[in-house]
Amino acid sequence: MDAKNRYKGKYVILDEGELFRYILKASNGETLLTSEPYASLQTCKNGIEILKKNLNDENLEIHQDKHGLFRVSVRSKQGRILAQTSNYEQRRSALNAVESIKNFFLTDDVVEENDFQHFNEEVYDIEVELDSKGKIEIVHEDGFFWYFLKASNGQVICTSQTYSSKVSCLNAIAKFKLAVYEGKFYICKDKNTKYQFKLYNKQNRLIITGEVYDTKARVLSAIESIKRFAKLALIIE
Repeated sequence: MDAKNRYKGKYVILDEGELFRYILKASNGETLLTSEPYASLQTCKNGIEILKKNLNDENLEIHQDKHGLFRVSVRSKQGRILAQTSNYEQRRSALNAVESIKNFFLTDDVVEENDFQHFNEEVYDIEVELDSKGKIEIVHEDGFFWYFLKASNGQVICTSQTYSSKVSCLNAIAKFKLAVYEGKFYICKDKNTKYQFKLYNKQNRLIITGEVYDTKARVLSAIESIKRFAKLALIIE
């Protein structure tokens, strides 16, 4: 491959029926990033331009979950997640993904496809009995704030992203509690047949991404625990 075409990636916009997403692909067809959903084709196209304006070393974040898996996220200047990679078993793989993203994200090649099954997601909704013995614990470390939702036995059910101030963290907690009961939980299965959930609010904005689990039953259990404890959870620091 010559130098001119070496980094000729493309954005693929996927029409899922009611929502649109884009994926960034490398020149070999590998998927590098998957966006969050958009309500229209035009807002999805605008999302690509927003990604291009926001993507830099400061806004590329590598997150490791409690199972040791790594994922790369791109955030806007306001801290909203714009797109994410798949999960990687090694940090080096996530770092390599960062370099690939930086090589391809400025491409002007955008194509549209209809692919309703691409993301292998389903909405999960269930009514549960509320429990007042859960806790939301705010952590402040290295200049950043984030929160954990804990069950009555102290087990961590989910973990937020980081925030630059306590006020923004508290605001995020309020949005999280609202989305748990007014938004939607999506169960996602990746190419390695691992499961995780994503919680979106009524405006289809990503609120929180769950941990990765080996079975669907475990991710369903996590969602049920969140719905049981989030609403009445005591906020502690």
